[in-house]
Amino acid sequence: MYIGTKLWKLLSNKERDENIFIIVNLIYNSLDKVICKNERTTISELYLTAGDKCLASTAFKDAYKYFNTGLALLSSDCWEKNYSLSLRLHNAAAEAAYCIDEHNDMSKILDIITIKAVSLLDKELSYMLSVQFYNDKRMFDEGFNEGIRILEKIGYKLCSNDFEKEYESTKSLVNGKLTQNYVTEMKTMSAQIPHVSVTILCKLLVSCAVSKPHMTPLVALRIVQLTFLNGATKYSALGFVFFGNSILMKDPKDMLGYECAEFAQLLLKKVPAKDVSATVFLVFHLLFSPRSDHVHNSLEPILKSRRKFLEIGSIGNSILCVDAYLLYAFHSGKSLEELENEFKSLNEELPQKPLTYSTIKQAVLNLSGIESNDPGILIGTAFDCRSINQGKKNPSEIILGLIQCIFVSYLFQDYSAASKYIEKCRPFLKKNIVGIYFYSIHILYDGLVALILAKQSKEDKLLLKKIAENSISQLKNMSETAPENYRNKLHLLEAEMAAAFADELNALAHYRKSISLSKEHCFLHEEALACERAGMYFLGLNSQALAVQFLERSFECYEGWGAYAKLKHLKSKYPDIFKEKNYSFSFNFE
Repeated sequence: MYIGTKLWKLLSNKERDENIFIIVNLIYNSLDKVICKNERTTISELYLTAGDKCLASTAFKDAYKYFNTGLALLSSDCWEKNYSLSLRLHNAAAEAAYCIDEHNDMSKILDIITIKAVSLLDKELSYMLSVQFYNDKRMFDEGFNEGIRILEKIGYKLCSNDFEKEYESTKSLVNGKLTQNYVTEMKTMSAQIPHVSVTILCKLLVSCAVSKPHMTPLVALRIVQLTFLNGATKYSALGFVFFGNSILMKDPKDMLGYECAEFAQLLLKKVPAKDVSATVFLVFHLLFSPRSDHVHNSLEPILKSRRKFLEIGSIGNSILCVDAYLLYAFHSGKSLEELENEFKSLNEELPQKPLTYSTIKQAVLNLSGIESNDPGILIGTAFDCRSINQGKKNPSEIILGLIQCIFVSYLFQDYSAASKYIEKCRPFLKKNIVGIYFYSIHILYDGLVALILAKQSKEDKLLLKKIAENSISQLKNMSETAPENYRNKLHLLEAEMAAAFADELNALAHYRKSISLSKEHCFLHEEALACERAGMYFLGLNSQALAVQFLERSFECYEGWGAYAKLKHLKSKYPDIFKEKNYSFSFNFE
């Protein structure tokens, strides 16, 4: 104690900061002997400094220990006598508790802040963490409701009487102003209600992205409005990047959407924030990149976002990154063996297994042949499709889970099951899915299944044809800005349309184009599927040589992907063609 006290009192501020851990550790064992209130207050500041340094270096457990020690040193009248120190220590302790998942302690500290803090800005962190807590627990409905409760409490109204009118007026408000000059001249937001509102709205964006995607455009629009009227906060960038996405969801060719995303980057330079930067980076590569760049190029940035979130203790957002990465990796044709290896490490790292994670893992188990009693149905150790609507699940998670069900059912030619899964999605698909690439997968298989059923049904043939035509139209639009992601899918669907309506010449041309583009852009699983569908079509036309050529190429592609259950399926369907084909398993899930 004596040496620690001497160091603390004799060293300069700079030297004290450099030796802060030595000082607080020397003092710690004798803290109970410190009786003087002023001295205890001064020592608590030392523990705040030590905790801040730990927090900045992501040593969250050590930070939590130092902050709690600092809190214990404060007097009962600390909020009256030392308001600033009390607020800083309580805020820091709450943040550290959040980072190490000590949510009971966090809640107690937040309650104290809410009662004792004088201004809205002083309560901002406590309000923010109370919403973020639910998001990290994947209780997104509760997070949304908590955010709405706080907004109402501070007097901010979220709902809109005429969203379309506000949407157009907000576009007009920002049009032509999304420039560096405008950012330079923009003031920093200081008004309390707008500032706290933007912070809470930012957290609502996460809740909405999973639980209520149809609310995302309104929440983003509100952040944009508040920023233009009152100035920028560190959270303003998120509003612009999500508003840009909502513009592109309405019109993929509207360049204002991309301008909003670029403006978000400019705002981050004006008001930098590590947590916001990580989220904007993720949103850009999740929602914007697949519109104009190869989806494969989003994989590493999504993993990079996860590492950034883990560094700042944002567990909930890191789990969202895992979901997004697995969806993109699986549906862009990544090797099933590589995915299996990633599941091994993720199984140990993830504190909870989200629905999307489980459905993709089960799809990999089925396709690889590890669990393949009926590979066309996702029932196994990781996931049971019969329980997808049981319990409390978010619509977006259900839809993303159903996409895997649709995919494997179609792949193993259980078209009735695939159709049922598609119809489960259809009523609320556009309201509850944000990612354009995920949406394209549903569009593709909606069209493919409709064409299969059109061949089997005279009564509904025209209706089913219209579904396929709508899918073709949407994929054409997507292909205009990112042909490398969508043209192979478009040509497969056009090939199946030609095949369904006896247009042999166009069918062959589109199959070959789909195969060529899939190979060129490294969609091995879709190359395999296009070859298989072409082979099936030409077998039906008794064009044996052409059919065998396509089916053998399909076999090679499925084998390269690691889909051994599909190889078994092909051999059982076409024993004469594949009687001499052998394959062996090269990995397992032990």
